[in-house]
Amino acid sequence: ENMVEIGKKKVGDLHLADAIELKTGDCEHMEFATGMFDVVTVAFGVRNFEDIPGGLTGLFSALRPGGKLFVLEFGMPRGRIFGTVYRFYFHRVLPRLGGWVSRDGKAYSYLPRSVDEFPYGEAFVRLLAEAGFEDCDCRNLFGGVAQIYTARRPDACEKTEKRR
Repeated sequence: ENMVEIGKKKVGDLHLADAIELKTGDCEHMEFATGMFDVVTVAFGVRNFEDIPGGLTGLFSALRPGGKLFVLEFGMPRGRIFGTVYRFYFHRVLPRLGGWVSRDGKAYSYLPRSVDEFPYGEAFVRLLAEAGFEDCDCRNLFGGVAQIYTARRPDACEKTEKRR
């Protein structure tokens, strides 16, 4: 909610409040009509869903047939050298440094735990497919520190064709 309040101030400062509405909500119980959006994006938020499969089902429902989903989320590099160095930094240095700079130690101790528990990579691609999405893909960024996931809600006619 604090991030949304900061965003609302920025939207207001840019005089875009008539065009952009920022809201908080629960992806499992969306207040939007089914098929309302052409595109849904989530940046560094899916790992915070209480129920990831349920949240993905909600995102699927919010998309129109043919609509696209884009998710940007943290991951863990798998390379032996970079992965080892990054894990040390992410688990030992970042929580202390981030807590010191932000004066919010809880947020930066939570971050590594939430990333460790997130089913990144192919595991998340499988969850997207299980939620009904097609053309599910994962692209690594910065050696695996983050990923961009893309998926598409199938068109109604595609489902009919596949059943035949």
